[in-house]
Amino acid sequence: MPKKKMIYLFIALILVGLLYMLWENTHFVITPYDFSHEKLPAQMDGLRILQISDLHNQSFGKDNKKLLAAVEKLQADVIVVTGDLIDSTFTNTEKGLAFAKELVKLAPVYYCTGNHEHRLPKKDLKIFLQDLSNLGVRVLCDEAIPFYGGTLVGLDEPSSHVNTLEGIMASVEDPGFTLLLSHKPHYIENYLDADLVLAGHAHGGQVYIPFVGGLIAPGQGYFPKYTKGFYTMEKTTMLISRGIGDSHRIPRIFNIPELVLLTLHAQ
Repeated sequence: MPKKKMIYLFIALILVGLLYMLWENTHFVITPYDFSHEKLPAQMDGLRILQISDLHNQSFGKDNKKLLAAVEKLQADVIVVTGDLIDSTFTNTEKGLAFAKELVKLAPVYYCTGNHEHRLPKKDLKIFLQDLSNLGVRVLCDEAIPFYGGTLVGLDEPSSHVNTLEGIMASVEDPGFTLLLSHKPHYIENYLDADLVLAGHAHGGQVYIPFVGGLIAPGQGYFPKYTKGFYTMEKTTMLISRGIGDSHRIPRIFNIPELVLLTLHAQ
């Protein structure tokens, strides 16, 4: 092939790659999962949980109308937000609150914090969490509550670094099936008092390399172990969302943003 044609082909490939990357980072998919467990109570059988993780103040459509329309169409029984609703680099708490205000109209919303919320000044974080509560979001910061015949726990993000869950569960009488919301997946060894964990943070490894996996994740470095989907340690199962946004606006590659729709089944 003549050198000039090779240059044109190379430029064309770069343009196609850039256009695909732009498309990929402005769209999202819904990823369905099913999970069954012998301890699952009858009240949870068939429960459809929509997980939204790592929005990072991003928008899909004006005022997130495209994202909210997709959430409404799914008609989930419960919505859980597993941290980083806002972004510490492009912080806009009002934008996060506006999104939450619309979410609570669609289903009960439960929320645990991520590392980006905890980069806010303490006073601002307190106000933000109170504003979420005032909107009707159930904010869970190291707290366990009854949940469809079992127990729902939400960890305040710094608590994932140590085994805070063990202390929380010690105060719960007969918790039954325990669902945990915690932002960071790579502390799974601290979550072993839960039956099922919903986490995010890893952004699917940011760049997905076919036949290899994710390239990099915060807290895990290169070629991270925990990036997406199901993982098991002892009797605990963890489901990781690839997330719907990105911190620092770093583009994803072969790793489209996602909403997770989880359906629970009793055995």
